[in-house]
Amino acid sequence: MRLIYIMGFLATLVTLTAAAQPPSGAVYGIVAAASEIHVAVFKEGLFKAFGHDHLIAVKSFSGTVHFDADKVEESTLALDIEASSLTVIDPGEAEKDRREVQATMSGAQVLGVESFPRITFRST
Repeated sequence: MRLIYIMGFLATLVTLTAAAQPPSGAVYGIVAAASEIHVAVFKEGLFKAFGHDHLIAVKSFSGTVHFDADKVEESTLALDIEASSLTVIDPGEAEKDRREVQATMSGAQVLGVESFPRITFRST
């Protein structure tokens, strides 16, 4: 799902439990209380003129970062997200519109948070 794919690239701030000079190949826990993840979802395809771009905040998550300064291309990110914590924030939109987008996003046709309560992302 594109929403999950974009999530890995648009984390706006992730605070890690780490030393000032991280050792090569170290694994760090993400400090969720001091971090934010925002997901930008863009319209595309044949009917993009009829859609809207959205900004989603992830409120409840945990994760780790494996950082290798000597081999940055082998560094990884792992996120575990409570699906029901995804919140539509769409600045400039009416509250009614945000509620409708929230209901659609959480519903069975998009994320189906009742059936799939966790989102797991692992970068490679």
